[in-house]
Amino acid sequence: MVPEVKQTRLAHLLEGYAPLEKELEARIWDRVFRAGWSPDDPMSLQIAHDTIQESRMDSFGAKMAALPGQLDRAVQSALDKVEAARARAAKADRQAIAEQVAQDTTAALQAALPRFERTLHRRTAQRLVLTLAFVTLVTGTGGYIWGRHDTAELETRFAAFATRADAVTWISLLTSNGNLDQNMSEACTPGGSGFVVTPEGRRACHVPLWLDAPDVPTHGPLTVTDFTTDHLTSLQTRASSFVLLAVGLLLGAVLRPLPRKLRRWMAQR
Repeated sequence: MVPEVKQTRLAHLLEGYAPLEKELEARIWDRVFRAGWSPDDPMSLQIAHDTIQESRMDSFGAKMAALPGQLDRAVQSALDKVEAARARAAKADRQAIAEQVAQDTTAALQAALPRFERTLHRRTAQRLVLTLAFVTLVTGTGGYIWGRHDTAELETRFAAFATRADAVTWISLLTSNGNLDQNMSEACTPGGSGFVVTPEGRRACHVPLWLDAPDVPTHGPLTVTDFTTDHLTSLQTRASSFVLLAVGLLLGAVLRPLPRKLRRWMAQR
């Protein structure tokens, strides 16, 4: 029969503090044996108790020493989370403000675009009218000055012509042949009544010159063709008409796409 092994009082104490680290338990036994006390001696129990308390105080001190760093890390982590949340909220606010501003701007532009287009058309029309008026004024003034110059020369010639002895005869001829341009256009065109070709191959024209006023043929009312023909014989009239027509067409071609381009530019903005 195996005899029962009796545990010491120190072993019973250590079982009461179990579980203990092996290093701590070894330190307790070492201190007891170094002090020369028996495991059943009360001093051995006191040494074990002091060693256990010492170990616990060291562990508590280490934890207290690490506590400020842990608090700093926890505070920094909390601050980082708060800053990240604030940044997300600020970004969302900026996006919402930008979207609202864009919507308000778009609505304002859409509301103002028809009025702006009307204003642009009105200004364009005003500029076109002013330009045409200016061109008309310039061409009219130039034509008037040119005509007055020619009239002054004619007045000078007729004043000298009126002093001649045969002035009455010449005035009668002028009165009897009031539309020489029409007579020449009817007689001198190929196939006309006065158009001839000489034996040498040179072309000539017999223009009818009326000597008596009662024999002047009476023409009916001028047709559109006659009116156009009479006016196109004048170089001044042709020049003025072509200048006005060219300026009007040029201004119309330049200003016509302007509203459409401006509308497209406003839509892109």
